[in-house]
Amino acid sequence: MKHQAAFSLLELSLVLVVLALLAGASLPLLGTQREIAARQEARQLLDQVRDSLLGFVLSEGRLPCPAAPSEGGREDCTREHGIIPWATLALPASDPWGQQLTYYADRRFTQLPVDPLGSAITLESVGNARIKAAQNASGDLADNLPLVVVCHGQRSAGAWRDGRQIPGASSDEGENADANLIFIHRDPAPDFDDLLLWLSPALLKSRLAAVGRLS
Repeated sequence: MKHQAAFSLLELSLVLVVLALLAGASLPLLGTQREIAARQEARQLLDQVRDSLLGFVLSEGRLPCPAAPSEGGREDCTREHGIIPWATLALPASDPWGQQLTYYADRRFTQLPVDPLGSAITLESVGNARIKAAQNASGDLADNLPLVVVCHGQRSAGAWRDGRQIPGASSDEGENADANLIFIHRDPAPDFDDLLLWLSPALLKSRLAAVGRLS
């Protein structure tokens, strides 16, 4: 009986060790799965943002202005750089990591149209933002853009949270956080996990033309 009890305890100990090893080995996998799910959720949020921006353009004849990070998500038309005006657009306040989306909008595309049934955007309208594959890339992936939206990803550096910009953005991520007209879009890497959304002037004009608001 003593031999059987001792053998059972030994077996139990071995089982516990094996379970602990399996649990430890599964933690990185679970973390990777959560990261993949969060990035997918972030892409879905950017799809929502795209649809909301286009809906706003068709309704108002202009792009929404950025919001100040501390103003509750309401657009502020004194700004070109800020965060997505999530309250104005009835969007979620933050991304899967609890951060607000950075938003640039060219002031020429956010001004009120002279004709309430027309648009501030005309056939001649072009933007001034540029997308590059890296800071030192010679060419542009896209140019003359009226707007760019940035989700700063799990790394968080450069993102806005609770009215404050998270420090530490450098290199290509720093370019997406420095409030100028150049943005970086590339595959994720250990030093870069930003997700970008932009809309071309041609797309905005075609949507406005379809509803008779393009002058």
